Amino acid sequence: MPLPQRLAILLAILVALYVFVAYLILPATWLRYEREPGLAKKVMVTENGAHIPGDPINVGFIGSKEDVVQAFHSAGWFPADPITLRTSAEIVGSVVLHRPYHDAPVSPLFFDGRREDLAFEKADGVSAAHRQHVRLWQVLADGVEGRPV
Repeated sequence: MPLPQRLAILLAILVALYVFVAYLILPATWLRYEREPGLAKKVMVTENGAHIPGDPINVGFIGSKEDVVQAFHSAGWFPADPITLRTSAEIVGSVVLHRPYHDAPVSPLFFDGRREDLAFEKADGVSAAHRQHVRLWQVLADGVEGRPV
């Protein structure tokens, strides 16, 4: 058998093996370890106002609202403004005129039918067009440690 034909067969076997492991074996054996038992049965995905799935919830904090606000503030994150006519005009001005807007509003996402409790952002460029943002929900009033999650 010529070398190119052997390489093609080997490549086909490797692709088939990858697909088998990545899409059949690993998903079937994946276990979700949840430190907070109250979260174990929750689908940790947000949705927008039209009930279209949004971002996954992929980080958690343990502590009061004040603890979380202080931690984000210390790290240089700003609470996002609410969406109003004034803040909408400000974000457009920030993007068009390339000027900072450190606490620009974020679009709402919902978890368990509730809008985020807190939203923060951090500038990642000159204007609000380039920024990082995070939305947070209080999911449990009392976690394993007896503190909010």
